[in-house]
Amino acid sequence: MQRRMFSDRYQLEERLEASNGADLYRALDVSFPRNVFVTVFSDCDSSAVESFRARAQSLAGLSHHHIMSIYDMECQEDSCYLISEYRECLTLREALDAERRFSLEEALFMAMNMAKAIAHAHEQQVVHGHLSSEMIWIQGDDIKVAFVCPQVIPEWIPAHKQEDLLALGKLYKELFAATPPLYKPEVREKVMEVVDRLLGARHPVYTDASDVAYDLKMILTKDANPLYTNQLTNEDEHTRTYEITRAEIQSLLGAPKQSGLRKIRKMFLSYFAVSIGMLLLGAVASLFLANTKSAAPGKLQSSIEKGPISVAKAEVTETSSTITISPKEPIARVGQGGGLMPDLIGLQRHEAEKLLLSLGLRYQYFLERSDKPAGTVFKQDQPPNHPFQPGDRVIFYISNGK
Repeated sequence: MQRRMFSDRYQLEERLEASNGADLYRALDVSFPRNVFVTVFSDCDSSAVESFRARAQSLAGLSHHHIMSIYDMECQEDSCYLISEYRECLTLREALDAERRFSLEEALFMAMNMAKAIAHAHEQQVVHGHLSSEMIWIQGDDIKVAFVCPQVIPEWIPAHKQEDLLALGKLYKELFAATPPLYKPEVREKVMEVVDRLLGARHPVYTDASDVAYDLKMILTKDANPLYTNQLTNEDEHTRTYEITRAEIQSLLGAPKQSGLRKIRKMFLSYFAVSIGMLLLGAVASLFLANTKSAAPGKLQSSIEKGPISVAKAEVTETSSTITISPKEPIARVGQGGGLMPDLIGLQRHEAEKLLLSLGLRYQYFLERSDKPAGTVFKQDQPPNHPFQPGDRVIFYISNGK
């Protein structure tokens, strides 16, 4: 079928993969021109064509940085064609087969972006259905999830959403097996908790990919790289975005090397700033010594004691959060029920954390000024005595003193 033209626009150039019922080609879109992927579905009868069109329209509605874009579709005779974004790169399966090793930060970053892509699709009521390492394309420090599968996926059913999460857990298990085994064991324990909760081996089991993305981001920003800091704002959890900026990516994976001219310029500016600072400091010291010599010791001491003293305190709000460290027992042996939200007001931070973890609750706390004793919980967002389910997130506030 190579070099075959269809729709007077797409020319099939090279067959990349062949599977039962569908073949993947690199093709040329002569209208722009540009390379595209074309997935050819053969032996499509009238009923299959309708399912194909419905699936293609659903996929075309997905718009996310980590999902490969769908450009076009076409049905001719007994074949259907799906045209999608082209990537000159390897799949995760090919990278793993080539024994590529990922740092823990790289694997966490890719895993978080996979979860964000799946969460976006589920919000649009689109399931993947065949998530695996063959569906993940790697280019540099970025990934794209391909939703083009040989099999036609049924219409949206909530149960299929859970199947995607189970497949995500299996994919993570493959991915993290390619990271250094003894690298930051305390971080790896948290990562394995995420994997176990996706696979159903720990309680509570994940039911939403956005929670997976959030927990991985917490591990990435809080534990995986001590130089990586990200002050989270107290924003509404339903509107929180999980995008990481290019600057944050560079801080995780290493900033690009600066040119020699830029380094010299930066060094010159640093020396210039230090020199100005030293001159100013010398001038202030000279004035102080001159005043000290001209004033009598008794008068000087008196003026210091009577003068107003003010200390400026920076308005800084610190934050912290964690994922639940849930039991390592099989899920069948852990209670499934929830309970009533505890009253955290008046507890010390470690007491509140211990109580929430014992109930299987995830939490985030903020340190803020208040008239309460330092280290005391003085406010919580979720009211006490309201029902909760294990895995729910609680936000509370700890006094940082006046």
